[in-house]
Amino acid sequence: PNPANDEINIVLKTSEGNLSIEFFNSVGQLMTTKNYPASSLIKVRTDGFASGVYLLKITGQKTNIIKKIIKQ
Repeated sequence: PNPANDEINIVLKTSEGNLSIEFFNSVGQLMTTKNYPASSLIKVRTDGFASGVYLLKITGQKTNIIKKIIKQ
């Protein structure tokens, strides 16, 4: 798990046009979703989330990544 406070920095090496980034809480409810242009660094704000464990899902045409995030 990756600890986070107010922001998560995501570094991806992809040439895809847009990526969808979704956050799910520990019971599987979708908390937020947003589209970002694919770049080497994406900053996602988490300051509105309560402390706990979340799943981060990144999807694109060729990308499908799921990571566990701990919000402190």
